[in-house]
Amino acid sequence: MANKAKKRLAVTVTFSIVFAVLLLGTFAVIFFNGPTIYHFPSKYSIPLADWMGLIPQQATSFEAINVTAVKASSVAFNPAAAYFVNIQQTGQRIDFTNTQLVATYYLPTSNPQSNETEIIIFQTPTNVYEQLEQSLSNSSKIPKLTYAGYTLYFITNNDTLTRTVAQGVMVFYKEFILYTQSTPSPEGSMESALQLLIQSGQTLVQQNDVVRSLYAALQNRSNYLALFYQGHLTQIPNSIGGAKSVQVLNDHIIGTYAFEFSNLSAAKGEYKTVTFTYSNATSAYILDNYVVTTLIFSPQAAGAELQGF
Repeated sequence: MANKAKKRLAVTVTFSIVFAVLLLGTFAVIFFNGPTIYHFPSKYSIPLADWMGLIPQQATSFEAINVTAVKASSVAFNPAAAYFVNIQQTGQRIDFTNTQLVATYYLPTSNPQSNETEIIIFQTPTNVYEQLEQSLSNSSKIPKLTYAGYTLYFITNNDTLTRTVAQGVMVFYKEFILYTQSTPSPEGSMESALQLLIQSGQTLVQQNDVVRSLYAALQNRSNYLALFYQGHLTQIPNSIGGAKSVQVLNDHIIGTYAFEFSNLSAAKGEYKTVTFTYSNATSAYILDNYVVTTLIFSPQAAGAELQGF
């Protein structure tokens, strides 16, 4: 699996003209009028999905791709390049063609020198879920272990694209498939993830700063091709977190970045840094302690925007 990546327009005229007009308007605001400042409404919420309930509050970040929506969009995406898991023992795959959603979250480790633990969540049609679970359960080639009432399946992921083989652990949890191949111990990583689920504590998306970040990035729209949250963003050094959404709006694909700062004053101070970093943005404004900027992508370029922040 790929590691975490470190990175409106009702129109009757051409895309290039619209982009140019919006870009000119954006820079007029930036350089002549200063940033436009908005405030969060007194009551707001984000669209919740079942998969969000699987991400514990201990997670540092998550990324999710709405595969069903991507396949229905104009995004140029190569499904042959999306073998999420290729199970060597049974010859079965979880890939772009049989998945509805794939989300990944990251848990910190006790060793600061180690990579974060990566837990992947797959949502598939019911028949895919049931057939895969039955096949793994009946296979004598796949070692199994029971933990906290759930069966851990030890699989070999044969990535035919990168020509690498990795050992991973898969669990069928309610209507979702959980998978990890985090080293040094996929088994330990999955057991830790299950323990956090069983504890039923607060989830990441119930935390106020996460809700605010996602609200700012979604711009009060419920549909998205991809959604990302990070507790720390390296693109903007003084940002303390933020979110990104990729959405379809009026036949265009837009990416909205919401960078969180400690307060409104800090957001004002970093506004020029954000707009300089994203100089091709079509709009930028301040939302309380966030700087929010929006970009428009061509279908050919949008595929890369699904891969991370």
